[in-house]
Amino acid sequence: AMVEAAAGHAGLAASLLGAAEAALESVGVKGQVTVTRVQDRYLALARDSLGENAFRQAVEADSTFALAQYRLSLAYGWTETIGSDLSTLALERAARFAERLTEREGVLVRASLANEPGSLDGLEALRQGVRKYPDDVELWFTLGEAYYHLGPFALSTDAQHDEAWARAIELDPGLAPLYIHPTEVAFMRADSARANELAARYLRLAPNGQYADDFRHTLALLWGDEGERARALAAVDTLASDDLENVLSYTTHPPSLTISAEIATRLGQREDWNPFRIWRAYVAGGDLASALATLDD
Repeated sequence: AMVEAAAGHAGLAASLLGAAEAALESVGVKGQVTVTRVQDRYLALARDSLGENAFRQAVEADSTFALAQYRLSLAYGWTETIGSDLSTLALERAARFAERLTEREGVLVRASLANEPGSLDGLEALRQGVRKYPDDVELWFTLGEAYYHLGPFALSTDAQHDEAWARAIELDPGLAPLYIHPTEVAFMRADSARANELAARYLRLAPNGQYADDFRHTLALLWGDEGERARALAAVDTLASDDLENVLSYTTHPPSLTISAEIATRLGQREDWNPFRIWRAYVAGGDLASALATLDD
């Protein structure tokens, strides 16, 4: 078996490696570890199947290994979608054996499962978790995720959201995924200074990352000079649908809405694009005639 070493956060890489090692050794497969050391496990699991395969092998070796089940759930959440059937199943299995976890790990598993269906039941456990373990980057990351996805329903404040991500970044500034949601929020707030700063950090850490093209295009569209903006608009047709969904979701602040309408015009002829999304972009941008024409089509 092979272990590949990569530069990056030693603690998280060791945790990822140790999870698979422990499961395999528990069934006598000592030393045969099929897992990759990576800069950070979140980005690795999002970008390829190596991490997912490692944890899948770990739970096949020991289906009661709760931490490996939890990591596998995270992997499915990145490679498929949050709340996918496979992600939820792995998370439920992790919770079933959560008594084998440390207290900190138990908080992560139980709170993640509670939040999975869009419930707020796990939010307070995460808040208590970061108070008890204020130097735990994964707890702050998970709390930030909860605020980002569930915050409006919990009536959380911008300050609470920003604090979670700021603390996570303070603890581990070299962890690229920590910059994703804060950058997205800065776009949505039309905060050019913060968006440029956070996007630049993400792009330095992950120049070919999952959100790299999205961020580059959005920066150019919102705050580029005339030439940069024209080039970004011309390149819209080359972006994948998921990337375009992201770019449009970032241009929701009133000063950005005309850009949404311009993008929608360029997308009208794309067969792989959702007509409802085009209609909504036209409406947001104030082009009601084009919105009605989209409904007619």
